[in-house]
Amino acid sequence: MLFGDYLKLVKNSFSDSITDEYLCRLLFDSIITPLNLTSRTGDLLDYDKNKVSDIVTGRRNIPSQIKSNIYNKEVTKRLAEYFEINISPELVPDKTNLIQGMLSLFESNEFVSVSERNSLLLLSSQTTIAAFLAQAFCLAIQYNDYKSTISELDVNRLSALQSPLYLAGIHLDETTPGSFYIDSFSPKGIADSSELFKEIASLFSQIAKIHLPLKAKDTSNLFQFINKEPIVISDDRRSVLTQVASKLEIELPNDFFDLGDLSRNPLRSTQVLVGGTDLEGSSEAFEKYQLYDELETAISDYCEWGPIEKTFSGIHCIQLAIFNSGNKPDQNIAVTLKVPANSIMTPTDIANLDNEILNNLLSDYHALDLFAIPSTVSYLDYESSMKKPSLVGAAACKLPSTLYRKTTLDRHEIEDELQTVFNDYQFFTSSDSIIIKTEFDEIMHNTIVAFPTVLLLNHDIESIEYSIRSRNMEDVFNDSLTLTSDS
Repeated sequence: MLFGDYLKLVKNSFSDSITDEYLCRLLFDSIITPLNLTSRTGDLLDYDKNKVSDIVTGRRNIPSQIKSNIYNKEVTKRLAEYFEINISPELVPDKTNLIQGMLSLFESNEFVSVSERNSLLLLSSQTTIAAFLAQAFCLAIQYNDYKSTISELDVNRLSALQSPLYLAGIHLDETTPGSFYIDSFSPKGIADSSELFKEIASLFSQIAKIHLPLKAKDTSNLFQFINKEPIVISDDRRSVLTQVASKLEIELPNDFFDLGDLSRNPLRSTQVLVGGTDLEGSSEAFEKYQLYDELETAISDYCEWGPIEKTFSGIHCIQLAIFNSGNKPDQNIAVTLKVPANSIMTPTDIANLDNEILNNLLSDYHALDLFAIPSTVSYLDYESSMKKPSLVGAAACKLPSTLYRKTTLDRHEIEDELQTVFNDYQFFTSSDSIIIKTEFDEIMHNTIVAFPTVLLLNHDIESIEYSIRSRNMEDVFNDSLTLTSDS
């Protein structure tokens, strides 16, 4: 793993003996501290010894909160200074081996671009060791999981393929060349039901911890006649929240619905028109009031998303990607898949699922995105390969209430909607097989791009035959993917 090798080089250059866990925490703090990143419990983000060990040895990917913030502006503008204070003073005087080791490490990684390598080489001679190590740290985090994907490739098989383009399966956000996995399908939405369930319990706990004393009437105020309306949680809202808490076996304190001194000031009504608020009260009261809204939203999402998950429970899917392992970009790439008859669900098959649930799904959500394969550090999404934006996006987003469809769709209208979802595929059926075609405008060298969407299965399959043709390929390339599993 790239990050593990980076950490080892830095560790070996420390003047005193330190553990991997200590150095990993020290490095991660360069991102955690300036952004005040926290865990679900609200505590400052931290990782236990076992998790750190798994990260360093490559058994676990870089945590998403670390990886997604490595180029955050608040981090980058302070990163060199952080290394100057916390890393540089601990290093041995002679840093030659450290610098040469770092340059060799990134030179041998095929995903790090030439420009990034040259930039690092320039930093090694024209700036401080802190700035050099900070930039190398960013690259190690950015390309860590790319390296793990490449290390799993069957080199002998790739050399025998005689083609720079080949397909791979996607599993747990990693690609598996020459094979594919069958996974349970869950529409990509706000969160799955289990995560929403945890969020609901957490919000109940947060609200219960806020205790607000009732504010005594200020008799010294000359303008007591100004009638401020106390903010209270309505009986309907109390009833719903109380029933949910009961179902979750959560005991609510007596002051759970108390909002202290929060009130509405009639003299501040104009503030609402300019994006402000007519509410007054302590910061704790405002926080508690906001948490009620978040709790009700989470409960609503849970009630709405649960039936959708249930509709798709038991349905399996496959996720595929295409890898350009060559040394130059390729264009006009056409891929054809061949699988047994009735194995892949076409839009017509999907339209035969629960009509009411599909109506809700297609009315309330950007349905195109519910089936998409979003980008990860290991591969790009389909849209990145298209000169004209695809209809498929990267993450499900609930439509504003003003855009909700008010009419109910019949099965044929639902099928038309789903045809749009899978617009980037062409399906051809016969008595013994299904042919699926899709195209990619351009894929850069050493780049992996996901297919437009997941492919849902009517029943499991053992293999997928495929062919690829492109502008750079003289002949059509034929190969197959075989089913694999975690066991």
